[in-house]
Amino acid sequence: MSSDSKQAIDQDSDYEMNENSDQSIDQEELYIDLIKAIKENNILQINNLLIQAKNDNIDLINFQINFQPIHQAAWEGNIKIFLLLQQNGANVDAISNNQMNCLTIAVLKQHVNLVSALIATVKDPNFISKRGTALHIAAKLDNEQIMELLLKHPNIDTNIKFKNKRPIQIAGSMTKQLLMLQERIQKSYILISNSFMNSDSLLHNQNQPQIIIGFAQKVGWLGFKYSSNFLFLDPINGIFARYSNKEDYPFKPIQIIALELINSVKINNNIYFSKANYFYLEIKHSKNNVQWYCFRNAEIAQNWRNKLIDAVKYYKHFQKQYKTCNKKKDQKKTIQYFIYEMQLSNKIKILEYEDNQLLIQNNNQNSSNFLNFRPDQQFSYTKNQKKLSDFKILHCIGKGSFGYVFKVEFENRVYALKQQDKQRLKQSNNLQYVLTEVKIMRTINHPFIVKYFMSFQTTKNLYLVLEFLQQGDLAMYMTRGVILDEIVSKLLIGQIILAIEHLHKHNILYRDLKPENICISSDGYIKLIDFGLCKFITENELTFTICGSPAYLAPEVLNNIGMSRSTDIYQIGLLLYEMLTGYPPFYTRDLNVLINKIKSEPIIIPQNLSSDAQDILSSILKRSALERISLEQMKKHQFFKGLDWILLEKKEIKIPQLIQRFSQSKRATGDLIDSGNCLDDYIQNWDFSNN
Repeated sequence: MSSDSKQAIDQDSDYEMNENSDQSIDQEELYIDLIKAIKENNILQINNLLIQAKNDNIDLINFQINFQPIHQAAWEGNIKIFLLLQQNGANVDAISNNQMNCLTIAVLKQHVNLVSALIATVKDPNFISKRGTALHIAAKLDNEQIMELLLKHPNIDTNIKFKNKRPIQIAGSMTKQLLMLQERIQKSYILISNSFMNSDSLLHNQNQPQIIIGFAQKVGWLGFKYSSNFLFLDPINGIFARYSNKEDYPFKPIQIIALELINSVKINNNIYFSKANYFYLEIKHSKNNVQWYCFRNAEIAQNWRNKLIDAVKYYKHFQKQYKTCNKKKDQKKTIQYFIYEMQLSNKIKILEYEDNQLLIQNNNQNSSNFLNFRPDQQFSYTKNQKKLSDFKILHCIGKGSFGYVFKVEFENRVYALKQQDKQRLKQSNNLQYVLTEVKIMRTINHPFIVKYFMSFQTTKNLYLVLEFLQQGDLAMYMTRGVILDEIVSKLLIGQIILAIEHLHKHNILYRDLKPENICISSDGYIKLIDFGLCKFITENELTFTICGSPAYLAPEVLNNIGMSRSTDIYQIGLLLYEMLTGYPPFYTRDLNVLINKIKSEPIIIPQNLSSDAQDILSSILKRSALERISLEQMKKHQFFKGLDWILLEKKEIKIPQLIQRFSQSKRATGDLIDSGNCLDDYIQNWDFSNN
């Protein structure tokens, strides 16, 4: 055997070739070549070797000289290769000669994507390798992201010992906090046995506790700010916690209130900022602290009140009796409180309250980026990913900066297939924008936003499969001197407001509103498209990247003082201005003149517009972002008087038919020439299918 061949599988001192292997020479040589191909990320060569081995009746996939090919793939962290080996029969639970399995190797090498996938498929997440369990390794490396993934597994054991130490005893500062929080949460899984509860006066007349979860609108101080929060009520552990979203539970709470500090809970609709048809849950805690949560559903608000009161009573009663046992030095009875530790999902009732009238729900239950999939979902999505050959290409309908858009047919339905060249994306540093776009499209679901169906890739291109919108974009119906009727403009802008409002509720800043990014669907309603410049941003956060189309830039962008949600509002005003006047403000073909005017000159509102139109434009198109009205104020403006926003969002208002004034500026032509599979240059977090 050559020295080069030995080197191909010599990973480190843990992975040395066993020269005394009694396997056949052919099998060994194929194995060596396969390991080398895995190390070089050569998927084409791996495919060829697996086919050759199959033709020669050689079991190459599970052949082991100290370690199997699947172990090498786990070491390298290439999830595409790992999945390829697994689909060809590799055993993810195989153990190398040095007592490491794929999960512990992936954790050791800190391959987050691979750990996320493996945690769903390994038989035993608590396997003890020569370096400890996966938890021990993550704790020692102090890898917070991997620790979070491991702790989400329902069967993970935080108390298992390796070399007489639990993971928390060797954890770094970040992972130690996660493990401590996990231990506290696990205390809420402890139950008092039925026999003990029935026979002892300790919990006499106290109902069995329930975990309560659900969403509510947290009302900010003075009622100025409303934000959706995920609530978690745990009467056993004595906590009431809130989170920015459900995905943050349990590791990233915004606030935790001890139930013993809650003084009163009531429904109070007489607050000075309360709104009609809303119900306010008031919680007073500590000394002088008050919190309000807003609901549209009276029954749900009342249920939260009742459950909070019950939880406070239960926890205070429990603690009182527990302290009494301690004072009496009744060790036996004290220990009985904590000997029935079981899974919460199996033993304690979990009630979830959803106020569907208040919350904008995401109907796309699968929408997420790859890392946020539930572990049991990940492999099914990857296995069911689509290929280019699954689609019938009808014709080219558009051309973008990085590829073409095609009209395609799939399973007897018509879609738009957006193609984007990987190399051109990388060379122009735009790959991250595209990944953000697909992540956002998986997150959102709204009647005025283009629907996303799936994404896949070949070696050369990334592909998005989207709703087909055959009526074109707004630039074909307005601008260049064409003035729209005020009623039509009102309905169009109303839909845009609802779409942007939905994005803002998901902490997404759009940043590129213009007629070309607003398409018309077959029923006449608008569809917002192109999310490549979007950015995740909180309500009070600023971003300083200069991006967008010149004629639709806000002053704060060019003056480099930061973009916020108010920037999207300004662009809505620019669109309304253009609909009512035929041109955007400061219209000129001289780019330098345009930029200087946007930066320094005020916008003059034409006096021939209606007084309501003049007033709303003046309120939106202010140079200072802080002085502009909000989306909610915009919806209540006299300009939109008589518009039923609920009916509009339900698409129950008849939309006047737009008259097409212009044809598509450039009739795109192009053939789709591409390979059918991704054999190299695999982009992670892309492939996904709703079908």
